[in-house]
Amino acid sequence: MSRGTPVEELISQARAEGTYVETLVVAAYWGPRPEPPGSVAWRMLATLLGLEDLGLTGGQPWWDDDAPLPLEEAALTERVARGVNRSNTNHTTMRDLGYRAGAYTGPAARDDRGVSLMLQAASSATRTGNSVVVKPCRLEDREDFAARAGGVVRLLAEAWAPDWAIFTRSDLRDAVRGGAPYPGAVTWIADRDGAGLAGPRAELGVEMERVAGGTLVDLTKGGELPAAGEVVALRQRLAALGWVPAPPSS
Repeated sequence: MSRGTPVEELISQARAEGTYVETLVVAAYWGPRPEPPGSVAWRMLATLLGLEDLGLTGGQPWWDDDAPLPLEEAALTERVARGVNRSNTNHTTMRDLGYRAGAYTGPAARDDRGVSLMLQAASSATRTGNSVVVKPCRLEDREDFAARAGGVVRLLAEAWAPDWAIFTRSDLRDAVRGGAPYPGAVTWIADRDGAGLAGPRAELGVEMERVAGGTLVDLTKGGELPAAGEVVALRQRLAALGWVPAPPSS
């Protein structure tokens, strides 16, 4: 049996000792799609307001770079434009690689953040993917976040029109390693050629819902995450239908 990387070995040891904390995350991903800063800012604003509506901010304000972040299109457009990607060598702007921006809730103190959002958007280069990631920063917020994660997946699907979106935990992600897209506790996959996954309902054996030009598969039960085996089985069914890459051979 081959040994894992040093990081993987440390994680395995921490899991065995019961000290490893699995990471919860909701993320959306899409391919090359150039957009002006104003368009990215509008999507970002819709996401931040949507997270507030879902009750994930606890009434705390949004911050960025240790400064209050106004929820206004003009302010967010300026913030997105300021985050244009630059060359590592001469710091010239590389607009084909898009923009980076982020935000978090809570007081200014970095060690007491609530929910964080990070985005890389408007890249037209195949070497740089686009994504938006939302996750809880405090351990005490994890249960509440998990109960609302399905709503966050819907929100990202509606605001960003990605290729796919997912709510997962690190152990579930590890269980379905391989090519993207891959399923999680909640999975959304955009339609292909005007068709969605709603047709093969019987083959998947799970409940599905049409959401924002795609199909949502939710394996959570009142906020409880599924076992890794359920997610692996879903990937195998999706792969058989040609919607995700086949799992890597063991």
